Amino acid sequence: MATCVCLVGLSGCAILPGAGMPFPDEVQNQPVADETAAEPRGEPILPLPRAQSLVAPEPIQLPALPPLVPLVATQLDETTPVPVLDEQILPLLLAEPLSVLDLLSLLLRETDLSLVPDPGIDETFTGELKNVTIRQALDLVLRPLDLDHRVEDGVLRVTRRPLQTRVFEVNFVTTRRVATRRVSGGSAGGGATPTEHVSIDDLDFFAELEQAVGPLLSAGGRAHMDRGAGLLQVTDLPEQVDAVGRYLDRVFRRVRRQIRIEARIVEVVLGDIAAGGLDWQALSRVVPALLGGDRISIRPVLPTSADVDQCLEALEQQGLLTMLARPTVVTMNNQPVVIRVDTRSPSSQAPTGTRRPVSAGVLLSMTPQVGLDGLVTLSVTPSVTTATVSIAPLRGDAVPIVTVRESDTILRVRDGETAVLTGWLYREEGVRAVSGTALDGTDTDTAPVQAAGLTDLVILLTPTVIDGV
Repeated sequence: MATCVCLVGLSGCAILPGAGMPFPDEVQNQPVADETAAEPRGEPILPLPRAQSLVAPEPIQLPALPPLVPLVATQLDETTPVPVLDEQILPLLLAEPLSVLDLLSLLLRETDLSLVPDPGIDETFTGELKNVTIRQALDLVLRPLDLDHRVEDGVLRVTRRPLQTRVFEVNFVTTRRVATRRVSGGSAGGGATPTEHVSIDDLDFFAELEQAVGPLLSAGGRAHMDRGAGLLQVTDLPEQVDAVGRYLDRVFRRVRRQIRIEARIVEVVLGDIAAGGLDWQALSRVVPALLGGDRISIRPVLPTSADVDQCLEALEQQGLLTMLARPTVVTMNNQPVVIRVDTRSPSSQAPTGTRRPVSAGVLLSMTPQVGLDGLVTLSVTPSVTTATVSIAPLRGDAVPIVTVRESDTILRVRDGETAVLTGWLYREEGVRAVSGTALDGTDTDTAPVQAAGLTDLVILLTPTVIDGV
């Protein structure tokens, strides 16, 4: 089908204000009769010379325009008009299931077209066709069954729509990561049932991807995942393959995002032993960012790094501040990460004659999830273990005492903000194990320290989304 585009140019004229005025070369130089009579007699008045005609400027030579490049014409209708298919209206009614081949024979009974179907077409049609052309009937019947048709030399050929095969790259590690975090609580005297909270991160990316792609395929489509090569092969109709491609683009845009998490683990030995913990009201007066929208409640989120520095300075005013660790990790979206800062020492000999190591420190288990809006959701399980040495009064043996403080929470902050976790109060009594001191009381280079006081632990978590990776 040829397409012709005509361009029609219009020209016109406009009468400008002052059109009745003469041009400079048309100025009347002869005086009016009564004006001549009114002139005083004296020297004769010479007639004024006629104004010279204006010289038209030379035309400007513009560079020649390049020849027009022909544009590609888009054919909107790929179907060649066939009068027998597009003009005849069918008043056909069908109520019972009918074979597609029998229906096609019925549609073409009054035409000169021959019917040649592909082998294996055994689908049926159930419905009603009213006041439609033969072409419309063919589209309504064949399209839902993934069948196609074309007319060649007076023959209507019915074929199955061709399948397309496309291979997608799935760049992801084959390691299946499983993280289990438990927070348990006992009961004094065994009067109540102990409670346990379990958080499990179990992500099999390839299996979940295969499971998600399956519903996007047609009945005859198929997909195969090669984990070792990182390839997903999809064979289906073109529109189904395109749907799989769009879905994979959205998936990869999320799972490939990376987050850098900076953790500051700070210990504060409060100067007032009788205090009930950190004074948040005093902290909010130094760090206004800790105040909520009502300017009364505490919002434990610091928007900027300057607010973090102010918070650390305010903590120094409430007690002895010690930065235990400042690790930084990078992980991918929805992938668990573990930060462990502890000291392990052998315990005193058990009655069975074996020694078991005792760990004291901080264990952080986290799983970040970052959305397209820049908000980061963190599933955090901090566990704080403190080991002290108690001297048995009768035998004088050093007995390690291990105190565990842990919690499990989910929080949400913006990209670059810092979440403040605190409240792990611990009142130390006895001999505290310091660097160079074994928990079993054995002599080392540094002697055990007698500890007594209230200690609080503050954990600052700053997630930052890494763009462009």
